[in-house]
Amino acid sequence: MKLTRKAFNFLPRSIKQLILRNKLSFNYELPKGYRFRLASSPEDFKAVGRLVHSRYSDVGISTKLEKQERLLVHHALPNTATLIIELNEKIIGTVSIIGDSPIELPSSKISRINDLRKNYRCAETSCLAISKDYKGENFFYLLKYLYEVSVKIMRLEYIIISTTEKSRTAEMLYGPILLFEDLWDSEVMEYDDANGNSVRTQILRIDKVRHYYKAIYGDQKEKSNLYYFFCKHECKEFDFNYRFDIPNPITHEAAYSVVLKNSFARKQFDRDSVKKVLFFFNGSPYFEQLKSWFLSEAFIEAEEIKDISDRSSHRFPDYSEVLLTYDSIYVKGSFLNRSSTGALIKVNKGYELPPTDKFEILVLSSSHNLERVASRKIWQEGPFLGVEFDSVPTV
Repeated sequence: MKLTRKAFNFLPRSIKQLILRNKLSFNYELPKGYRFRLASSPEDFKAVGRLVHSRYSDVGISTKLEKQERLLVHHALPNTATLIIELNEKIIGTVSIIGDSPIELPSSKISRINDLRKNYRCAETSCLAISKDYKGENFFYLLKYLYEVSVKIMRLEYIIISTTEKSRTAEMLYGPILLFEDLWDSEVMEYDDANGNSVRTQILRIDKVRHYYKAIYGDQKEKSNLYYFFCKHECKEFDFNYRFDIPNPITHEAAYSVVLKNSFARKQFDRDSVKKVLFFFNGSPYFEQLKSWFLSEAFIEAEEIKDISDRSSHRFPDYSEVLLTYDSIYVKGSFLNRSSTGALIKVNKGYELPPTDKFEILVLSSSHNLERVASRKIWQEGPFLGVEFDSVPTV
């Protein structure tokens, strides 16, 4: 006899977890034609936006009246990874990992996550959508891809996710199976970007989760072993170079003409966010064009951005750990992005900046050589630090 949803909801939490975990079943051989990669082109992001809008409309998060593409400002930023599943070159699934930055994470609007952001390397999972015709195991493969990018590339400590209170996926998957937990002092709140639906925020300690999965699933057979599937199984369909690729290979054309001009993304602009977006695009081929567009659309006044001058080079993500040194003082941190002329750094929990605007940065390069860079502080906002290099890196 099948257990109805209503009867299932009355079961004790431990029994529900056991039932759901025992129902897991993984196919370790995907059919031909599947490919997992990162979105980059205008066509990619248009397809992502259409798929997210379509699936979000089905569950009442998007309205039918909205434009047929739903994209966030964050999709244009270099520290966001937009993952896609292709089947025979057609995009059938997507999820985005939004890296932390001064623009903040989407859930900052509704949840008290700032303490978490200050103390740990965080990102938010958003815009998860899979075509109606291709559910099931594709979903777990997309989550596995998300796990590998989060851990191996972005080196995250926490993943944050906000879901509608009535989300069946959140109820049946994120907590009982993937081990997400409610955020400390969590509140269920109405969220305009979710079409007024009530939303709750959950978190997962992603850098430790392999140990949790091993403890819970490690003794199960491979077919139903989440630990083996996520942490041991190698998926040949994952098209990603974990050593050299950056999280967001978006082209400037896609960022400018598709994402930032998207009607849903435009609703997220205020004067502060415009200045921060310009900061990210400073040094890119589209900086002046983007600045002119923001001015023409009256998102900001010329006086407010006169201090933002075009850099000579664009910044890309770099997740190297660094030491900021001054005399005998050292501060631990990590790059979020950098170019040949400057960087964005996040200072680790428990450290304070040296009492000077000038210091040396020590960083272990990808070739395992130690780089020394003389630098000076340009601005600071909480644990985030913008620096300009005073010298060319030396090894």
